[in-house]
Amino acid sequence: MDTLRASEQGLEIIDRARRQKRWTKTETSAWWETAYTSQATLKRFWRKLKIDRYSFIEICQTVGVDWQEVAEPELEAQRTPVNCSIKAFTQIDYSETRWVGRQDLIAKLYHLLQNECRVLSIIGLTGIGKTALATRLMLELNERYPDLTVKTVCFDREVQGFQRVASQVLGENLSNARQLQNSPELLLNKLLNYLQNNPCLLVLDMVEEILVSDGKGGYQFSEPTFSEFLHQIVKRPEINTKLVITSQYQLPTIGDGRYLMRTYTERLSGLGVEEGFLLFETWNVYAQNSAHLDYLKRIIDIYEGHPLALRIIAGEVRDRPYNGNIQLYWQDYGYEIEEAEKLRRSTVLQSRMDKPRLDRFTNKLFDLVRSRVCKAVERLYTNDKLACLMLCQGAIYRQPVERKAWLLLIHEYGSIEQASIAFQNLQRRCLIESEQFDSQVVYRLHPLLRRVALEKLDELEEEIMSW
Repeated sequence: MDTLRASEQGLEIIDRARRQKRWTKTETSAWWETAYTSQATLKRFWRKLKIDRYSFIEICQTVGVDWQEVAEPELEAQRTPVNCSIKAFTQIDYSETRWVGRQDLIAKLYHLLQNECRVLSIIGLTGIGKTALATRLMLELNERYPDLTVKTVCFDREVQGFQRVASQVLGENLSNARQLQNSPELLLNKLLNYLQNNPCLLVLDMVEEILVSDGKGGYQFSEPTFSEFLHQIVKRPEINTKLVITSQYQLPTIGDGRYLMRTYTERLSGLGVEEGFLLFETWNVYAQNSAHLDYLKRIIDIYEGHPLALRIIAGEVRDRPYNGNIQLYWQDYGYEIEEAEKLRRSTVLQSRMDKPRLDRFTNKLFDLVRSRVCKAVERLYTNDKLACLMLCQGAIYRQPVERKAWLLLIHEYGSIEQASIAFQNLQRRCLIESEQFDSQVVYRLHPLLRRVALEKLDELEEEIMSW
């Protein structure tokens, strides 16, 4: 495995940098969590022991130090290739991302992957942190098992399909076998046999891009070969390869539901308040008094811990003209949070005239959050107009309501069965949230979705006349 260790002079540079951040050497969890590593690795770093290259670089960059100034000089010939490129997988600018919290969840999912689970699906709303969590799990496994081969495929490009997965795993073996490219069955068997003899961790990111509606409120793979591939992964006793899949949509049932211990789905929700505080701290945004803590808590709460939205706000507070001053930021935008709080507390159950601005009250929120939300709603509209109508009409509710109320929203435009399918579609796309209230389950939109859905409602109602 490719490793680095710190020099004596390098540790002095790191020591000065961490003192400026008021961090301890090995007891500040924000350090190792932001660096995508562990406390044990940070301790090894300080003892000038070798650690994996990626962890070393992130430990240095987290405190704002160039890792090359810290590393013990190495001979190029001593370096060995690593099995995966974390940054190539995530395509995230590490200067603009921070990992915080979710330690219990990581431990649970890590435990599942160490045992019988072969296919772990992480699903959730856009921007909720699915790719970051998959990356974190990949790093945890790679750190514990340094010889583990990791293969990654992200379906955010034009070239998609099962052949792309096979090419990533088989490499040149595929390019030199033209008959495999012309036969999905032969290609599948070749891939399965390879994985049987060469166990690895296979990460498939943004799988919603290769899912299509089955017309019954669920989804199926655009290529049947994908379904058979996952079926065989969980069915064959001799295969020890693990898959981590991220998707905005719930995956089709794997193996007809016969191998429940070998599959697991985790629907990801937002960060908790304490985790949200930690996120702001990793962006050098510190509460100086109880008023600042209250402002941050209200921001975290109104966004329901949505990592992307909080990351953007934290970056804005940190940068000019606020330079980390929470009070100044609140003076400019606090009223936006207060207005959203008033809508949530209102005793009036519904209103289509509300105009919450949580997804757009700054340029970055507009560009990076609203754009993602709009894409999710537009894809729903293209795929299932009746479900999109239900979503948009449901946006008039200020409070969560029971399932029956959601079904009645579109009773004029379809049967009860069609309404049930539309509701299931919203659930499988992670576009509605559920909670328990007064001994019943009620449903609502995430606050980031409501404004976009209300705007789309006007457009949909004009189309209704032609239905």
